[in-house]
Amino acid sequence: MTVQRYDHEGRLIGEENAGVLAQSGAETEESLESLLRRTELELQAHYPMMVDSATRLDAVTADTDRLHYRYTLLNASVEEVDADATKSALTPMVRLQANSMSFLKLLMEKGATISFHYADKDGREITVIDVRAEPGV
Repeated sequence: MTVQRYDHEGRLIGEENAGVLAQSGAETEESLESLLRRTELELQAHYPMMVDSATRLDAVTADTDRLHYRYTLLNASVEEVDADATKSALTPMVRLQANSMSFLKLLMEKGATISFHYADKDGREITVIDVRAEPGV
């Protein structure tokens, strides 16, 4: 199966025969953890990256069933930000972004959770938004 790979903004960065390995004449699907780790390694050269004048993407990391996007809101301080309002404002946009990017959608269809972490200018957590595959989408 040929899989197209995309960067964090949805731009095509390559194609490869991913997810299927030939072993003793049988095909074995690549594990979710392996896909997540490979995604982490492929993306790490691109960070940190400015998303806009107030937001920096610092890292993308993986664990066994989750891909973590770690952002810093450069002009924000935990004391000045309403974490619940920030989460409410960002959640629809983050969900739309995750579901419109084919490689994130593929990971979610395989059972991954995509976690978007937002920290203030001093690295203190403001909020985390988790996105999972939506049934029927």
